[in-house]
Amino acid sequence: MPAAPVAWRLRAAAHERLLVLEPAPDSAPVVVLTLPTRDSILRKPTGQIRFTATATDDYGLASGVFELIVSSGGGENFTFKARSIGTATFTGKTGELAATISLDTLDLKGGDMLHLRAVVRDRNNVTGPASARRTRARCALRDPTNTILSTSIRRRRRRPRRTRSVSACC
Repeated sequence: MPAAPVAWRLRAAAHERLLVLEPAPDSAPVVVLTLPTRDSILRKPTGQIRFTATATDDYGLASGVFELIVSSGGGENFTFKARSIGTATFTGKTGELAATISLDTLDLKGGDMLHLRAVVRDRNNVTGPASARRTRARCALRDPTNTILSTSIRRRRRRPRRTRSVSACC
């Protein structure tokens, strides 16, 4: 396929045809994270979380996976641990990813953040596979030593509203 549109004239005896080759660039896949539906703050890192995502591509999907990133620490000292779950292979233009993880297996501590993203790749073998990432859900584990969040929030007193007097001009 040419890089730019090209018109070819084909002739055979008394017959003639005009053939136009117009390349259509491959689009990157689209992935939508459907579960969990919102960010969460947890008191304890127990239980299970279900992850689901849907993906589409104009050429065809090849693979998909969920990436989990646990960030720990504070100030200028952060550490990150990454993990992949729910790897899937696709054969069509649409696909679904699904996985469930037990929070007990992640060794989460107070103040940790769990970031989730769904990653899919397409089947483009001409210009190279494109990938799409969708990050939407975050799960934070409440830090029990953080007293600012739990006790130090005070309501601001409301000041009385000032009114301006408008005098009519003659």
